[in-house]
Parts: sequence; structure tokens; C-alpha cells
Amino acid sequence: MWWKYAIKCVLKLQREKKGSIYEFRIPKSKKRDYEVKFMKLFKQYLKNEDYDKELLDHIITSVDQLDLEKWVTVITKMQMDTEEKKKNEAGWFGFFKKKSVEENKDQDIISPEEIEEIYKTLNESVLK
Repeated sequence: MWWKYAIKCVLKLQREKKGSIYEFRIPKSKKRDYEVKFMKLFKQYLKNEDYDKELLDHIITSVDQLDLEKWVTVITKMQMDTEEKKKNEAGWFGFFKKKSVEENKDQDIISPEEIEEIYKTLNESVLK
């Protein structure tokens, strides 16, 4: 049993001497924490509310771009799903809420141009 620990220690020392790309990876627990914080901050950013810009920049620079794109698409899908649910809501036999659904059509939905702009800002901030 003790020899397993010794082998791990020796391998760790060798990796430290040679350098390994795995030293720069973010642990899954920290990445999940970043995901939750990013989604919260990004939603605040989309609503033009106050948000912690330094934390958002830190998350953007420390996480892979693929993860960021995945998180942004999740947020946009959630927003589009809520808009679809609001469109499909109708009162009894579809008569009573029909007017309110038509009024809600002009609410804020992220357009493809805005999504493209978001990806541009993510790419620019990653390159800084």
C-alpha cells in the first residue's frame, strides 16, 4: 500500500520538473463554480444591470472558449424557451390571454446579431 503513495510522489516530482499541461487545467469543481457565476453575471450583463466586471473578465480569461460558447448557448436557449412558453400561454379556450401574448412579442430576445456580438467580445477579451 505505501508503495502506491511513493510511486505517485515520484511521478508528481517528475511532472513538476518536466512541466505538464495538466498543471494548468482547472478542477471540475472550480469550473462548475465558474459556470454558475458566469451565467449569473452574463444574465445581469444582458439585462444591463450592475455586474462584477473583474470577476467576469477573470472567468472569461481562465476558462476554455468552448466552455464559454456552451454556456452562452445554454443561456440563449433558456431565454428563447421562456419566450416560447409565454407565446404559447393562453387562457381558457385561448381567448383571454391572446392580447397579452401579442403585446409580449416585442420583449427582449437575443437576436443572432447580438449573439455574434457577444462571441466577438468573448474572443476579444480572451485575446487581451
